[in-house]
Amino acid sequence: MTFPLKDGGCYPVSTEQCRRWAELYPAVDVEQQLRNMRGWLEANPQKRKTRAGILRFANGWLAREQNQVGQSRLSPTGSQTPDYGREEDYW
Repeated sequence: MTFPLKDGGCYPVSTEQCRRWAELYPAVDVEQQLRNMRGWLEANPQKRKTRAGILRFANGWLAREQNQVGQSRLSPTGSQTPDYGREEDYW
């Protein structure tokens, strides 16, 4: 996987880097997010990153995704009242 850079070059993402990100962001599908980042960079050439800034971009992206996944797991899916059974069972 490579990321297109502002200067027209590419930044190669190593397997080791991918593994480290997977450890840092366990709730994230890192490989899919790398594809998403590449797609975004290709679609937004004016906003491509420099070689010095590409890792910050990737870490920020993955951290936001980790937080979003974590929040969605904590968010209630509905306002249903829990069913604790019949009242007679407790008396």
